[in-house]
Amino acid sequence: MSLRKILLLALGVVLLSGTVYAEDARLHLDKKNAIALKLGWHWYETSDVFDFWHFNENNFDCPVWTFAYERMIRERLGIEVSLGYFKSSESNTAGSDLTITNIFVSPTAKYYFPVGDTFVFYAGAGLDYYNTEYDHKYSGAFTYAYGADHFNTFGLHGLGGVDWYIFKNPEKYGFYSSPVSLFLEYQYTYLNIDGADDRVIREGNAQLGQSNPTHDLDLGGSTVFIGVRWHY
Repeated sequence: MSLRKILLLALGVVLLSGTVYAEDARLHLDKKNAIALKLGWHWYETSDVFDFWHFNENNFDCPVWTFAYERMIRERLGIEVSLGYFKSSESNTAGSDLTITNIFVSPTAKYYFPVGDTFVFYAGAGLDYYNTEYDHKYSGAFTYAYGADHFNTFGLHGLGGVDWYIFKNPEKYGFYSSPVSLFLEYQYTYLNIDGADDRVIREGNAQLGQSNPTHDLDLGGSTVFIGVRWHY
C-alpha cells in the first residue's frame, strides 16, 4: 500500500471518528422527554381589590412550587405542561384579612435555540387554568363581613429561559441515561378574576346600607423560576 493511500485512510478514520464524537457529544440534546422541578417567586401587580381594601400588593409576593413534564414534538419545538401551587396572605390596619390560594395547570409551546452543546435558550407561550380560593374577612367599627369563594379562571402567559447542561452523559458514570440541566426562567402571566370580593362586599353593603361595587383581582404578573430538569 502506498504512503498516499495510508495517509488518506488515516485521514478518513480521523474524520469519521470526529463525526461520531461530535454526534455522541450532542446526544443529550436529542432526548424527547423531560421532567422538571421549579422553584419560583411571584410578583403580584396592583389591582382593584388591593387598592379598595388598602393592601400593598408587594406583601402578597410569594414562592411558587411547580412540577413540569416536557415532550419534544419536532427538532426545536416542544410542549410543556406545568402543575403549580402558590399561596399568600396579609392582614392590614384597615381591618382586612385576605388569603389567596392558587393551584394552576399551564400548557406551553416552546421553541429551542441551542448554543453549542451546553446551553439551550428557549421561548414560549401558552394558556393557564387557575383554581383560586379567595378568603376575605373584614372587621370595621360597625360591621363584620366574611367572604370565601372559589374561582376557575383562564389566562395567558409568555416565557423565556435557558437550560445549562451540567451532566450530559450520566450513563458513562454508571447512572441512568438521563442528562441533567439547571435552568433559569422568566414568565409573565395575564389572568384576572372579575368581582373577586363579591361576597364580602355584598355582606358589608347589607350591614351598612351602602352600594359599593365589586372589584377585580389580577392574579398575573411576573414569576422567576430556577430549577433542575431531567431529560430522557
